[in-house]
Amino acid sequence: MDDVPKNLDAVFGTATATSANWRTENIDFTAVNEQMQVTDPVMLWLATAASFIESASDIYTENLVEYFSADAEISSWLASQWEPEELQHGKTLRTYVEAAWPEFDWEAALRVFWRITQSFVVLKYWGLPWRWSWLRAA
Repeated sequence: MDDVPKNLDAVFGTATATSANWRTENIDFTAVNEQMQVTDPVMLWLATAASFIESASDIYTENLVEYFSADAEISSWLASQWEPEELQHGKTLRTYVEAAWPEFDWEAALRVFWRITQSFVVLKYWGLPWRWSWLRAA
């Protein structure tokens, strides 16, 4: 970990979710075009997947804080700056998806995402091999 800069603010800036240059509430989602479902469905699916991943940033942060527990500065930065910013990304992407795809049940899809994610975590924790075949069959 000697190659990690000690002054993280110099690398990442000092913006936090409470003082960031942008906020979800400042974005005009009424301008989102619902035609994206037809014109660029892959991009919409990618934004949806990203919204799920970013919405789970608190779990990733917990794991990273534990991993970097020997370095108080990194652990503190992860919890106080990185996590809120990543959760804001999740909130913003969710709002975008809901505006572009109003009939999509984001909450229900998130629950499915969590079931799959939790299955992966349990399999990895117990050292069992991860198999994609069961996911493709679903």
